Amino acid sequence: MVKINMQSVNFATDPLTEHKINQQMMKNQEFARIINTNITNKIYDYMKYKVQMKENINFALKGETRSGKSTVGLGMGIYISSLAGMPFMADRNICKNESEYYEKVKHAKFNEVYQIDEQKEAKFGIGSFREEMSIMDIQNIIAKQCVHTIWIYPSDFIARNSTYGFETYGKDLANKLVRCIVYDLRKTMMGMMTPIGYCIIPKYQEPAYQQMPEDQWSKYRLKNKYELKRLDFDSQIEEDYEMKKDSWIEQEKRGQAGSIAEQRLKIALWLKKQKIYEKATSRKKQIIVARQLFSQLTTAEIEEIVELTRMELDVEEVKKAQKKSEKIN
Repeated sequence: MVKINMQSVNFATDPLTEHKINQQMMKNQEFARIINTNITNKIYDYMKYKVQMKENINFALKGETRSGKSTVGLGMGIYISSLAGMPFMADRNICKNESEYYEKVKHAKFNEVYQIDEQKEAKFGIGSFREEMSIMDIQNIIAKQCVHTIWIYPSDFIARNSTYGFETYGKDLANKLVRCIVYDLRKTMMGMMTPIGYCIIPKYQEPAYQQMPEDQWSKYRLKNKYELKRLDFDSQIEEDYEMKKDSWIEQEKRGQAGSIAEQRLKIALWLKKQKIYEKATSRKKQIIVARQLFSQLTTAEIEEIVELTRMELDVEEVKKAQKKSEKIN
């Protein structure tokens, strides 16, 4: 059970989000009642129950930029891992996108937790692993190893078999708490997702880390506080996580996060090896592409991938051509 002194909490919410929630409460009394129901302890009891019963936990998180999504995900990931007797490490258990997650889950240990921090939609990210494994293989691993997932996507809940969604709704910086509206992603009310209450997730903290003398701080921690003027970290894993996110940003700036064109080609080459695709009509091929990628591709993008499957192309040849083109430019 999580102990939170409700008399001392003071959540700050941006005015537009507050207005949106108030409008919904005015229109729907049931929504207003539910949104004011604190189910924090039930959320923690749920996680404990699922781990004890050796059942998968699949959560989805969304919210505005810097609204506490990563804090919530990290807190949940560490808590679930502690229940399972597993470590939770930034390098192993936090993934920058779906593609990286599917690569890592191939080596998952029983009861392991993965947090997928998908800060932008990666339509073609899934293609990199499909040459070696099918979705059925991946699902078998997830089920057999009882893998738990926490999906973070700013604008919407990612439906990767997630049962409950958490929308960040206010932060209490003084007490290091994040408030979330909790939704049952399997049900809708008047065409909308069904809220079941709100919960409060405390930020994970390490007293020894917080009290560490500054002369023992890492260069990154010093830069974060004094050069970048950000709030100081409260744990080593938070520092590692933020460092990892900064590296993702740098990769994007340098164009090293993955070529969309190369991903499309890999998808096309994988599809060419599938018997069901080989025998399909042109229209069915487009349907197969759309279903296999779990993404909302445009018609033109689907047609491009289908067209690539008709061509005799090789990934290595394309890479060599790309490098040659870069040298010329």
